[in-house]
Amino acid sequence: MSKPKATRNACILPILLGLLAMVMVPEAAFAESSGEDSGQLTRTDSGTLASLQAEGKLPDTIDPSIPDDATLISKDIAVTRAGEIKDVKTGAEVWDTRSVGSAEVQPDPLAKTNGRRFIPVSVKDVKNHTEQKNVQSVRNAAVKREAVERAHNSNYFQRGAFAGETAGTGAHVLPASLPNSSYGAFWGSSSNGSPAFYQADGQLFAQQAKGVIDVSEWQGDIDWQTAKNHGVEGAIIRIGFGWGNRLDYKAQRNINECKRLGIPFGIYLYSYAQNSYEGAAEGRGTVDMLQRAGVQPGDLSYPVYYDLEFWAIQGVGAAPRSPQVNQGMVNNWFSQLMTNGYQNLAVYSYTSYLYSALNTPDIHAKTTWVASYGSRPGFRFPNNQRCWQYSDAGRIPGIGGLVDLNAMGNLTFVDDLSIVWIMREEDIAVGAAVNSATSNLEYRWQAYDIDKQSWHSITDWTGANWAEWRTGLGNYWLHIEVRNSSTHASIGTRTICFRYVPGYTAMTGTFAGWTKQGVLLGISSNNAGAQYHMKIYDYNAKQWIKDYSGQWATWNPKPGSYWTHYEVYTSDGRLADTRTYAFKV
Repeated sequence: MSKPKATRNACILPILLGLLAMVMVPEAAFAESSGEDSGQLTRTDSGTLASLQAEGKLPDTIDPSIPDDATLISKDIAVTRAGEIKDVKTGAEVWDTRSVGSAEVQPDPLAKTNGRRFIPVSVKDVKNHTEQKNVQSVRNAAVKREAVERAHNSNYFQRGAFAGETAGTGAHVLPASLPNSSYGAFWGSSSNGSPAFYQADGQLFAQQAKGVIDVSEWQGDIDWQTAKNHGVEGAIIRIGFGWGNRLDYKAQRNINECKRLGIPFGIYLYSYAQNSYEGAAEGRGTVDMLQRAGVQPGDLSYPVYYDLEFWAIQGVGAAPRSPQVNQGMVNNWFSQLMTNGYQNLAVYSYTSYLYSALNTPDIHAKTTWVASYGSRPGFRFPNNQRCWQYSDAGRIPGIGGLVDLNAMGNLTFVDDLSIVWIMREEDIAVGAAVNSATSNLEYRWQAYDIDKQSWHSITDWTGANWAEWRTGLGNYWLHIEVRNSSTHASIGTRTICFRYVPGYTAMTGTFAGWTKQGVLLGISSNNAGAQYHMKIYDYNAKQWIKDYSGQWATWNPKPGSYWTHYEVYTSDGRLADTRTYAFKV
């Protein structure tokens, strides 16, 4: 079956409507519920309702026979607690298999909304929102006049949201390739300079943030190169819906193009499961579709998402409302994918559903992608990694029509690439620790000799994240590059200053003493295979006058002032340690 993915394609909201909605409509509190059967959805946030209203997705009238505890799954269709699928305007049952399927057919979940995302909402919330909207109509007119006046200030808006500094937060709005939210959430930069996404109130949602779109066949043939050129940094691709069904008609093309162009991607499957057994069936089906599409675990930069939303199919029923039933479905779906090597998994849903039918600690812990079209996501992400689907109405060059927009990143900064090293007897082993979902990685090491002002290669591209670095004593920049081995997309680079000492080979002692034959010079080290040199510098003549090889040598000096210089080398002749002393005869 398919999902009514929270309005996947919608009309772009005018900036003015976004401002009005944010000013006029207070954000609703999010209720939480638990128990065997959570009943209807918890209250939907006002931002989502305002978005649906502004885009013409809410019905103008609702037939009196539709009960308040019914759930609206599209502008025209509501599902009662008894599982009846009703026409919102007439109250008659709906039998269109394209929209609501049948006992034999799981429909494309986006078909009933013509490819546009729709977050299911309760009929009661829709009625209350409509009443509130009517009551506020007079006040809205005044607010509208004020908003229009403010909009004349060219600095007030920037890319569809507020420009300048958000009061009291220190968050700066910066031009972003992906549009800002129509309800005030905006792109900017964090205190450490990384790209960031902020709620409308200026609170940080995520730093190290990337602009990600999620797509299906409803976006048609995407010009991915153009989309990438205009700021698309990643994609989440629909693989299919339910189990025993076809692949999304554009899934293979979208996957191939992301691989070809080095665009990081993840996958989602829309769920039609009603119990644990069907959750396992969807898990097996997801694995089969991934393998048919040629997606290996290492190809995925983002998770494979289990898309859980409220749905209804004629002759089958509706999505389970019990958190315990949904927990069993999630467990079995995860188990099937993990058994087949897909470890990077997560849940996608929308806020009201997460705090009702999906309200378990474990499901919440697995949820990293949430849809909410208001000024804030409204979900308390338990993980550092998070993704907010903040709009269903984005316009991106290269994509016909509308597309969902997401901000994906971390709440606290994560070092994506760090360098580690181990001192060995005669060299240094250097390694890279990479924070990446994909295991298809290649590494290239280089070093810049600061003293000689020249680069040299440590290793060319290799699948090994460790390398043997052999060079001479000196000062260097150690440089590492990491890329996806399949797409050659850059994962990251890092450069550090490094004082190179060839392993832990070092002098343990030197000697200079008079004997009958002259001055006996000696040197020792902790390396049994080391090589040794001792040199004499005539301070008065300003030149080197002696060069001895070996651990011992006899020198017959004339009266004067000298420097005795000792050098120890690794077994392959790289300088490891030196010492110099003054010597008077």
